[in-house]
Amino acid sequence: MIFSQKKHAEPPLVQAILDDDISAVKKLAGNRSAENELNWIGFTPVEIALFLDKRAALDILLPGRWKRRIKVKDNDKMDMKEFEDFFDVHYLTHLKFPDYQTLIKAVQRCSWLYKYTILGKKMRWLSTVFGYEFLSGHIANVEIQWIDDVLGYGLFAAEDFEPNTFIAQYTGEITPLDDEHSLNNSYLMRYPKPLLSFNFLQVDANKMGNETRFINHSTTPNLKTGIALDRGIFYSFFVTNKHIPMGTQLTFNYGRKYWRHQEQPRPI
Repeated sequence: MIFSQKKHAEPPLVQAILDDDISAVKKLAGNRSAENELNWIGFTPVEIALFLDKRAALDILLPGRWKRRIKVKDNDKMDMKEFEDFFDVHYLTHLKFPDYQTLIKAVQRCSWLYKYTILGKKMRWLSTVFGYEFLSGHIANVEIQWIDDVLGYGLFAAEDFEPNTFIAQYTGEITPLDDEHSLNNSYLMRYPKPLLSFNFLQVDANKMGNETRFINHSTTPNLKTGIALDRGIFYSFFVTNKHIPMGTQLTFNYGRKYWRHQEQPRPI
């Protein structure tokens, strides 16, 4: 399928974000009309800034509201800079697209069958159920803990969780699927592909991500994954599948395909 390369006029605030024109962002910030104006693929300026990880613009548009403090055992709470220095991982509250063209292509390549028919009905419904969580980059009350030299770190419940509790979206950078690269990367999650297409993408949390990159594998997991669809963007996320007491390690099943090229894990 060939997609149009036609140039589309962007709302002024979106264009300022794309151009990294911080002075223009400052001038338009606080203008409710400008901040709420949707661009031609259906997203607000703040959403575009989040998808492209435009931190300078976010500091102006969402002062103090988009940054996180991350629980790490024996380190109290880390701010994002401390987390990044400690783990050598760029913290992402949302999916990150490497550039605006990749974001556009991902939206355009989402089949209308997913957007408008029963084929995508559950995914669209999930985006309404968890819409706030996706937009805000919500993370449940969890804590990163060191386990041992074999497993490394894991993610643990910092409070009791009831069944079907939203934990978090799996974040990372959207990149083309590279089988050779995949063999040496344990932090990949497949991004849903367009129907009748071989253009695979993946969510790579090796060097960019949030707390979910620390979730370990189990054949008896206490989390299940879901996929939601909103305006052409797919979101992979975790919810609990049972009651989970505080202090319990959170796990999900990586699937048989993952272990084809990996050493079999120690049971958790």
